[in-house]
Amino acid sequence: MQFHLWGPEGEKPLGYVRTIDAIDDGRWVFEQSGTPLDFEEPQNYSKQRIRDRFTVDMLDRYCAALGIRPCGTEGLLLESNVVIPPGAREVWI
Repeated sequence: MQFHLWGPEGEKPLGYVRTIDAIDDGRWVFEQSGTPLDFEEPQNYSKQRIRDRFTVDMLDRYCAALGIRPCGTEGLLLESNVVIPPGAREVWI
């Protein structure tokens, strides 16, 4: 489960404002960067099971707080004006 928010005020070079990741990349990992947003539920970020720290329901609530209504849990792609720096590699899975 991943939440990545970009914006002009975000960290260079890609413009990340806030990221939250609970992913199984061979083993479960929880990572976050940026300043927590007002609507977040940080009490969940310390749960014992990493997969419970950031759930589909939480992602739905976070998107709703930003006025985004995903139409399913398979994924959501929004148009972005992020400029990928020269020499960087862009990978979409």
